[in-house]
Amino acid sequence: MKTDETNPDHWFELAAGRLRSADRRFAADPRFDALSPAMERLTDQFWAQHYPGGDVSSVGSDFRDLRKAVGSLLDVFESVLGRRIARP
Repeated sequence: MKTDETNPDHWFELAAGRLRSADRRFAADPRFDALSPAMERLTDQFWAQHYPGGDVSSVGSDFRDLRKAVGSLLDVFESVLGRRIARP
C-alpha cells in the first residue's frame, strides 16, 4: 500500500496496526496493569496542559509519584525487551 500523508485514514490504519502489535506484545504482562492508573493521570495532565479548557490546578501535584511510576514502567519495558533504555 502506498500511503498518502494527507489522508487521515492512512494515519489511523497504520497507527491501529502499531497498537495491535503493542497490545499483543505487552498485554500479557500484568505489571502494566498496576501502572495503568498512574499513566492515566499522566495522560490527563498532558491533555490539560496542551489543550485549551483543561483544569491545570492539580498538574504536577503528584510529580514524585508519577516520576516513580514512569521509572517502573521503563523497568517493565526493559525486562520485556531484554535491553536497557536510555533515561534522562
